[in-house]
Amino acid sequence: MDDIRREEIYSELGVMDYEVDQTRPKSIETQASRLNEIYKECELIMPSLEETYEFQRAQPLQLKLVSCLTRTLEKSH
Repeated sequence: MDDIRREEIYSELGVMDYEVDQTRPKSIETQASRLNEIYKECELIMPSLEETYEFQRAQPLQLKLVSCLTRTLEKSH
């Protein structure tokens, strides 16, 4: 992988200097931990949606949940 492409990838990840970066593993670990928390929240919410509503009626709520999670992830970057 050439240096320019590597730099682009690290830039997308929010890492400034990939050669001297010491925060990247911690940053990825933090992001993974947050994603795991969000996944657990989804696991708690989804069964109640399935039990309470018919699928057709729950679908808009599921879309709202996905939208909310997407915004949360975007803010965490």
